[in-house]
Amino acid sequence: MKEKIYKYLLEKHETITPEQILEKFFYTFDKPIPQAEKIVDSILSDDVRFVKEESGFWSVKKQEKKQSLHDIVFSIIEYKTIPINNKKELPVLLAIAQVKNFKPVSKKIFTIDIPIKISNEIQNKRETLISQTEIDGKFLTNLDTIYESLTGSVLVSDSPCKTMDRLNWFFRQNGKFELEIEKINLKDLSRKLIPGHKNKTVEDIADGLNISYHSPLNFSERTDLFIDIWIELLDKLKKINIESIEDLNIFLTDTFEWVNFSNYNFDEQFIKDLPSSPGVYLMKNKEGEVFYVGKAKNLKSRVESYFANRYDVDEKGKKVLSDIYDLQIETTGSELEALLLENKYINQYQPELNRQFKIHHLKEQKYLERRVIAFLPSQMLNTITLFLVNGIKSAIRYSFNKDKPDIIVLKNTVQQFFFKNSKNENSFSSEQIEIIWRWLYLNKNKVNFFNVDDCGTLDKCLEITRRYISENKLFLEKIHHC
Repeated sequence: MKEKIYKYLLEKHETITPEQILEKFFYTFDKPIPQAEKIVDSILSDDVRFVKEESGFWSVKKQEKKQSLHDIVFSIIEYKTIPINNKKELPVLLAIAQVKNFKPVSKKIFTIDIPIKISNEIQNKRETLISQTEIDGKFLTNLDTIYESLTGSVLVSDSPCKTMDRLNWFFRQNGKFELEIEKINLKDLSRKLIPGHKNKTVEDIADGLNISYHSPLNFSERTDLFIDIWIELLDKLKKINIESIEDLNIFLTDTFEWVNFSNYNFDEQFIKDLPSSPGVYLMKNKEGEVFYVGKAKNLKSRVESYFANRYDVDEKGKKVLSDIYDLQIETTGSELEALLLENKYINQYQPELNRQFKIHHLKEQKYLERRVIAFLPSQMLNTITLFLVNGIKSAIRYSFNKDKPDIIVLKNTVQQFFFKNSKNENSFSSEQIEIIWRWLYLNKNKVNFFNVDDCGTLDKCLEITRRYISENKLFLEKIHHC
């Protein structure tokens, strides 16, 4: 929508009131002036192409000669912090790397001195971190040089507003004006250029771009990886004829483009209405055959990525768009359940496009006899799903209402499975048990689960299980782990 407003103002060479914007572009006629101003401000104020005049009217910046991406200095800024408590972090290192003409031109790492009292433990961590990094100087000592180098550049960060706010705090405290420079959100750009890939971390984006790196990365190496990623993204922008910062801003604010749905048994609105929950999607051809099964943490985001018009659709993406006729969606309470359901459907349908990965046997002995109870979300309101896993022998799943759990069923379930080793018709296959263990291992710091053998008795297991089900605070704290 912002793009439509921009093109209209650019063509008409005029200013427009907030009420006119709502009426013309959002078909809203009855908003009072203060509310109209607030709504339009929230839509346009973060876009550098729009100008709000003293009268409250809106216009666009006059078009000047476009500055080529080759001529722009991009300042890549990274912080390294140490957590102080659950809410605060102590910034210790600041990296500033600059790229011009699609090449790195500088990289410097500075230490940050914070005038607050910190514990000996935090101080030791800070000193260790600094000793392991090649330092170019102190941030405050080099403040004038840093301020000058950033002036007129474009900031690149995975959280640019937070990064700029933190920098400007230092500048204000030391008698300098706040920097007002353009900002590029690395995550937003990677989402547009490599849709469907994770982009929570720099490492995620590197994986999406097939950039190789060794892990774990120290702070300096992570900054180097950030530079490689940015240069690769600039090359991708060049391939789709985005040659100026103005073009880039338009590209980032463009609405989602869809492929032609005329050959499908579903439309664009069906995709827009998909839930943002974990689940599985089955793609079918005109004959009703399932030719691909996929799982997702976020069904809406994942499925949307197939139908975005983009320049670098891979062979699998082309095959999907040419063969698909119908789409079946099944939501789950967690990613683990989506993985298990995906495995079930792949084995059931043997889809053409699924490259069935081989489940290798777990070699670590620690899994062979370990017995755990894991607690996961459920699709049903006020319900928790329990996964009971007995080494690599067997696993079952049960759901309980956390407000009114059936204690008798709960006791019988735990007793029969762990203490009497009774067989259960709802048990998983050996392949699925491998999937459960691998997922629990990868998510061990995010999921509540405890070791049954640490409890010793049935009553102790029941006590912990009942507390997990009924006490929200305990559930969030993740006290018990294997």
